[in-house]
Amino acid sequence: MFVIPVATVGASNSGQTSKDVADRIIQLQDKADKTAAALAQAEIEQGDLSGQIAVAQADVAQKSSDFAGLQAQLAQIAVDRYMSGGTDSADIFFGSPIDALQTEALSAAAYDAGAITLDQVETAKADLEAEQAKLEQLLAQNDQLTATMVAKQAEINDQLAQLVALKATLVDAESKKAYADAVAAKKAKEAKAEAEAAAKQAAAQAAAQASSNTSHSSGGATATVIDAGTVTTVAGAPDNAIPAATPTTVSSNDKPPDTPNLPTAPQPATDDSVDNPDGTSGLVDPPKDPVVVIDTSFLCPMAGPTAFGDTWGDARSGGRHHEGVDMMAAFGTPEVAVVSGFATFKTNALGGNVISLVGDDGNRYYYAHLSSWEGQSRQVAQGDVIGYVGHTGDTSANHLHFEIHPGGGAAVNPYPTVRKYC
Repeated sequence: MFVIPVATVGASNSGQTSKDVADRIIQLQDKADKTAAALAQAEIEQGDLSGQIAVAQADVAQKSSDFAGLQAQLAQIAVDRYMSGGTDSADIFFGSPIDALQTEALSAAAYDAGAITLDQVETAKADLEAEQAKLEQLLAQNDQLTATMVAKQAEINDQLAQLVALKATLVDAESKKAYADAVAAKKAKEAKAEAEAAAKQAAAQAAAQASSNTSHSSGGATATVIDAGTVTTVAGAPDNAIPAATPTTVSSNDKPPDTPNLPTAPQPATDDSVDNPDGTSGLVDPPKDPVVVIDTSFLCPMAGPTAFGDTWGDARSGGRHHEGVDMMAAFGTPEVAVVSGFATFKTNALGGNVISLVGDDGNRYYYAHLSSWEGQSRQVAQGDVIGYVGHTGDTSANHLHFEIHPGGGAAVNPYPTVRKYC
């Protein structure tokens, strides 16, 4: 990990040009995004590992109970044999009742009585030891993964702090323009690559449809792209893409129809009955390559340095799949309303402190894992601070889990939109 001294990053005192500093920021942002993706992946792995540990602990408890039960039965057999005069008293009072069963005669007696055999006991013991070894291995893996996550969290914190220091040097018009140009060039390159990939995919799907003997109409499926408040149909999109509904307008003076009247000092609602933060089961695979992109008047949900990767559709514990983007940021970083609308504050098991923002653009936006809210459920303007980054709910990393639901329906991949505006 490299550290950029604040005193040497400015073009004015380091010999670097404004373009050099701008390029350095872009490079560091890319590095931070990769670290964020690695941290998100580690958290996914830890969640899966936690499930395996829980199962292993239950198995060890069951095997331990089974083995203890067999030992108790053997002890009772030994006592019964002694009481009937079949075992030397010395074995009971000066030895182990279990050891007494090592004799061939007593083993045969236990078997003939329809009880248990010593082989059953040995098998149960071996099963217990195997489960204990498996649990110890899983716990060791968890310790190692936890250490990795701690290191990645420290790394992302350092990189975000460096980004703050670097951006603080962009004080004059020349440096600001150089940075804006660098960002624009990067996004143009990314957009070109995405367009080429989409065209290639569409061509492959069209060829596959043309060669298949199905009832699908020729020309491929269609999907909807929200662009500057309009709805546009795009041909050749993936069959599993979720089209967005036409945005509707909600008066800034009205609350959404499904929003109850709030008391003077409302407390965040509790919503622990759902499997996913948005109330869906999460057991159905989300679309692999959704093409719906929110491209209206939109703000980055994070009012501060952030880093993130595309984790849409990644597996989660319990058969769920990731339906958002995980935006890593320092604890307490402000989160803002991406559009104007009505923000409802709630809590649930997975998301912890969450916000459901029903936008005036007709879409719903979901924020999760907040450390705290700003104010109470209310009508908000675009850019209003509504909460702060934290790690509440089912996570240990400071980040914002952010979702986009066009028309209030199913979630679509928010990464392309967030990448464009953050």
